[in-house]
Amino acid sequence: MAYYVLDALLAVDHHQVFLSQLQSRGLLHSCLAEISSNSYQAILLPSAESMRRLYTLESELALLLRVGYHNRKRGAQTLYAMGALRHLSSCRAIDAHLTDDAKWEQVKIGVGMPSQHDRQHQLVSPVLRLVLCFTALIDTTEATDGGRDEVALEVLEFIKSHQGLLDRILRDDTPGVHLADLDELQLATAILSKVWPVEESPEFGYTQAMFNLAYVYFCPDAESRSRFVQHIREAEKLSESSGAARETIRKMELQVARVRCNLIAYLYALVTKHSLRLHIFKPDIGDSATMVEISVLSIAMS
Repeated sequence: MAYYVLDALLAVDHHQVFLSQLQSRGLLHSCLAEISSNSYQAILLPSAESMRRLYTLESELALLLRVGYHNRKRGAQTLYAMGALRHLSSCRAIDAHLTDDAKWEQVKIGVGMPSQHDRQHQLVSPVLRLVLCFTALIDTTEATDGGRDEVALEVLEFIKSHQGLLDRILRDDTPGVHLADLDELQLATAILSKVWPVEESPEFGYTQAMFNLAYVYFCPDAESRSRFVQHIREAEKLSESSGAARETIRKMELQVARVRCNLIAYLYALVTKHSLRLHIFKPDIGDSATMVEISVLSIAMS
């Protein structure tokens, strides 16, 4: 509860007096240290103590997010100077690999306890959102001149440190239609669109993953393989639905549109920075993949 009170005070701290107090008293650094070192069990262990730890971490991340987006860039600069990106790169909880039995966990531990999937999302989404706020500090002139911006390098280090997490998100093949998964996809593509076009390393496979997503999300909706796009189409056919269901569909439409904008920004950056002629492999199952050429014009008109 105390963290939510601090969050509310920051919301009205227009002169940054309270932000300076949080920084000088070490509370922000303490939050970062907790997230980087003590968050793993909050996801994996379905116990009351772990749940209390998870909710504490969630409130700490909410406070850091409030600081990160406070007073335009001032808050992000404050956290960056404290080594926030290095702490987030060290957070191993978001890389936790959920077993196939995780979906049955709720049967074992009883009603009311969030599943591993939900507990992981409670950390992954705010961590990605926090990393995204630091991309506002990147000096784009350095990237244009062929230099390497210090903030961009640390964001790239985060991306490389959590390859397993980003690979899972970019595959976009989790069973079921969960708004939380689409939220993570939107954040991951937004981060990559900001920094990955300046990275020349081919070993991580992010470029091909983004191309595959472009193929799926730039197809006409009737042909799209995206489970989110198809779910939206099915919902539009229903004449009656509850207010909550309509609100979920509205949020899903907004996030799909954001994913598409992120992909456009990513491909545009590749063309302008590297003068690349873009191609994408159609992700068909089989030995041979069909090469599909995408022009910037066709992407922009999607």
